Amino acid sequence: MDRITESVMKRYVKEAGIGARPEHQQFEAFAGSVLLRAEVGHDPESSIDDFLAGDGIQGYDLFAMVVNDELVTDVIALDEICARARTISVEFVFAQFKTSPSFKTSEFSNFSDTCRMIIEKSSSLDTQEFPASLLVSAIYDRAEMFKVNPKLSLFYVTTSGVDPELPIRRKAESSRSDIMQLSLTASVDIQFVGAAALQARWRQLDQGTTRTIRFEKKASMPQIDGVVQAYIGMLPAQELLNLVTVDGSPTRMLKSIFYDNVRDFQGNVDVNTKISETLTGSDRARFAVFNNGVTIVAQEINNTGDTFRLLDYQVVNGCQTVHVLHEAAMELGGINSLPDVFVPVKMIATSDAEVARSIAQATNQQTQVTAESLLANSEVQKRIEEYFTAVDDVDDFKLYYERRLKQWAGSSVVVGAWRMVTIRQMIRSFGAVYLNQPHTANRYYNDLRDQAGTRIFIDSNAPGLFWISALLFCRIEFLFRNDKIDAKLKPIKFHMMAGISRATLKGKTPHFKNSAAVEKYVADLRTLLASDERLIKAITIWSDGATSYSSTLVLDRDFCRTQESATKYAIAVSRRIRTEDPVLVKQR
Repeated sequence: MDRITESVMKRYVKEAGIGARPEHQQFEAFAGSVLLRAEVGHDPESSIDDFLAGDGIQGYDLFAMVVNDELVTDVIALDEICARARTISVEFVFAQFKTSPSFKTSEFSNFSDTCRMIIEKSSSLDTQEFPASLLVSAIYDRAEMFKVNPKLSLFYVTTSGVDPELPIRRKAESSRSDIMQLSLTASVDIQFVGAAALQARWRQLDQGTTRTIRFEKKASMPQIDGVVQAYIGMLPAQELLNLVTVDGSPTRMLKSIFYDNVRDFQGNVDVNTKISETLTGSDRARFAVFNNGVTIVAQEINNTGDTFRLLDYQVVNGCQTVHVLHEAAMELGGINSLPDVFVPVKMIATSDAEVARSIAQATNQQTQVTAESLLANSEVQKRIEEYFTAVDDVDDFKLYYERRLKQWAGSSVVVGAWRMVTIRQMIRSFGAVYLNQPHTANRYYNDLRDQAGTRIFIDSNAPGLFWISALLFCRIEFLFRNDKIDAKLKPIKFHMMAGISRATLKGKTPHFKNSAAVEKYVADLRTLLASDERLIKAITIWSDGATSYSSTLVLDRDFCRTQESATKYAIAVSRRIRTEDPVLVKQR
């Protein structure tokens, strides 16, 4: 492995807290994270481990499925998407990662042949041997919802310093042709990613995207506090598409620039259908007066005349417009196929995160804002963040509350990505531990989120309860990342959290009479979490016999799916932990 790739990988490994893993697994996590974030917009809520196949799976190292621009990790999430959409767009992403400094035809052949087999025979394959086949089969069972057949993207990633040679490129063309002949995919994109390409993607994610465009039809906006520069005008569709597509691959959207957008692309909902009809109809030259436009916020804008260079920019409003514009352009022949289309655009330069957030929120008031975004600025949220900040670094337990998306991105303060806690993670952790709803946190997040304003983020819940539930979540996640506990337990970690928390409360439902009771509970649970030995033993006790509480005898998201069964198991396991944990025994 070359020194530059090794250096950036070491930085990733340190931040991700996976230093105990062998090098090939570190590379898989590093390359997989970079790939998903750069190519398909990796969900910040998801762990890269949700997409890695693991050492026991042959033929591919990563599988991800994107449905209506959302990463899907299980059939339950797929059902939720299908329930709110008339049609679906689908992309399958497979990747193979090798630390070897070359592209090998034999390795690529095995990879591409395995992917072809999964696409062709998903319904008949053993899902233990080929886990990707489960979701692939589930998608084709819903083929009546396809707008077009799924896209397929294959990435063969090595640390090679040279381009792939002719034999492997011929195999790629042969594989592409063979898969297309199945008539199961709309397109097959095969990419060979070597050291330089991997490093370039890393820099883009680490330092922000930089692009240069021509912006002729514009006017400067008046001086605004917190804003360095601001322009409003009409941008040709081609120039806008150059900003939002992958450099050198205009058929792919640059997902990383939409992280700060209030909502993801919603697919073929009514408003997007109308945008598409305008772009493909006789009125498309009037698009500029029909559409509300796009807002782009950059850290810095450098312009010379009509040439604009944007540094570290985000599309904060107009996600639907941009995606439909791209779809229409691709259907008509490419990003240059809409020469008569202009888009209303605001370009704003600010380095103030609060100003950028305010712009995003203000420009999205006419759209469906996520519940998490609305919660971010509540007084309760601010108190929780202040509590996290006030907790000292004793026992290496410093956590960082990310109440605003990407709040800590690029920060040199945070060492270890596992230390960052998002609003979504907080809702699930608090709900599992204190609302006695681990089954809801596990399977029905939207139901739990609906309680956020009435039962979770309320004045009567002490900030310390949020911090300790987050610490419990993060400590368990850290053990998973470093293979100190069995990965098969991941689907039911919220049940695990509920049981361990109850163990420090003598098996009782969490209920605190006063602040002193809260502080004692936080201190007791923190002491347990401070010891890997005690925590791992508690998890081992918890997992023993867990399958007997699962209707399928398998530890998956169906585990204890009702309130009654979840409570029954949490009580039973907390009692066992109390009888076997030496510290808790003394407290009985």
